[in-house]
Amino acid sequence: MKPVGKASKLSELPSASEGRRRARQPRLNQAWRDAVVLCGLKRWFVVALAVNVFFIVTLLANGMTVRYFNLYFTQVMKFSPTKLCLLNMVCRFFIAGFVQLAKPLTRSFGRTNVAIVLHLASAMATLGIYGGGFFTPTPLVACGCYLMRFACLQTRDPILTSITMDLVPENQRSRWSALNSLRSLSFSASAVLGGYLADEFGYEFSFSVTVAALLASTVIMLPSMIWFPRKEGDTGDSQGENLLSITSETTEQTHVAVAHAVASNHATQSFSTQTSQAEAEEEEENLRGSLAEALALMSPVARTDGLPGVFDQAEVLEAREDSAPEGI
Repeated sequence: MKPVGKASKLSELPSASEGRRRARQPRLNQAWRDAVVLCGLKRWFVVALAVNVFFIVTLLANGMTVRYFNLYFTQVMKFSPTKLCLLNMVCRFFIAGFVQLAKPLTRSFGRTNVAIVLHLASAMATLGIYGGGFFTPTPLVACGCYLMRFACLQTRDPILTSITMDLVPENQRSRWSALNSLRSLSFSASAVLGGYLADEFGYEFSFSVTVAALLASTVIMLPSMIWFPRKEGDTGDSQGENLLSITSETTEQTHVAVAHAVASNHATQSFSTQTSQAEAEEEEENLRGSLAEALALMSPVARTDGLPGVFDQAEVLEAREDSAPEGI
C-alpha cells in the first residue's frame, strides 16, 4: 500500500467534475493560434493584446463613475441608507444568477460576440440610470438599470480573461495575469478624474463621459471580432481547408499502413505456424527412427513397423533362452 500524499499527490488528481469539464472543452488548435494575421504578428498575440487593452480602457471609463453611484442615489434620487443597502444586496444576488447565462450564450454565439454585447448593454444600462438628458428615469427604472449594468460587467470580465488565457502560451500566462495589477491601478486612478468632473459639472456629465468612452472603446475589440470568431479554432480560409485535407490524407494513409501491418502480421503468424508443424513432424520421424535403431541393436525381435518399442513378450523370452550359454 502506498501512503496518500507521498506516492501520489492529491493536488494533481482532478476531480470527477473537473475531468468531465476538461473532456467537454476542446483545446484551441496550436497551428490556428500561431497563424500570422497582422504585420507579422501571430493570432494569439494580436487578439490577447486587443482584449487586454480593451479591458484596461473600459476599466478607466468605469472607474470614473462607479464610486459615485451611491452618492447619486442618495443625493439625487433621495434614497435612504436602508434602501441603498437593500439595492446593493439585491445587486449581488442578481449578479450571481445572471452570470449563469454566460456559459450557454458563449457556446451558441462565441465568446467575443457575447463579450461585446454585454459591454454595450452595460453602457446602455449606465445611460438608463440617469437618463442621459433623453428622459427622467423613475427610481424603479434606475434600480433596474443599476442591476443590469453591474451584472453585464461582471459577466463580461471572466469571458475576456478566458479568451486571453486560452490564447497565450502556457509559459506566458503568468505574465499576462500580471496585468491584473495594472487594471486595478487604472480603475482607481480614473476615479480622480471622475470626481473632478462630478464636482465641476455634476454627476450626469461624469456619467455621460463614461458612456461615451465605453461606446468608443468597442472599436478596440475589432481584432478579436475578426480573428477570434464564433467558431473558435476554425479558420474558414484556404489555410484551414488545406490543413483539413492534409489531416484527412494523413489519416487515410495511416489506416492503410495499419491494415497492411495487420495483414503482414497474420501472414507471418500463419507461415510460422506451418513451419513449426513441419519441423515438429520431421523431428518426430527422426526420433522414431533413432528409437527403432536402438531397439534393434538391443533385441533381435524389436519391431520397427513405425511404432518403436512394441514387442511380443513370448518372442523376447524365447530369444533370451536361445542366447543363454549352456550349463546355466
